[in-house]
Amino acid sequence: MSENTGMHPLQASSLRGDWRYAKSELIMVRIADYPQLNAIAWNRPNGGSIDEAEALALYERNWEYVDNNALTPREEAFVQELATNYGNGCFAHV
Repeated sequence: MSENTGMHPLQASSLRGDWRYAKSELIMVRIADYPQLNAIAWNRPNGGSIDEAEALALYERNWEYVDNNALTPREEAFVQELATNYGNGCFAHV
């Protein structure tokens, strides 16, 4: 952990091959790493990051705007992982 920032160093996620970093207890994800997340997070700054729980909430609230045919296997696995870790295994798109 860096003394100056209080943040954990960048860590590579071997599961998905993306870069994630821990900020306190939250796992942060770069929005641009997931095309459909990037599309539904249009109102966020380019190159921005959000925590995984917030990513799940965005997917759930905006699922009607997600192009299911354009979901990559990597992003599909990411959504399932989010549902498992933050949604008790359920994906509640409304």
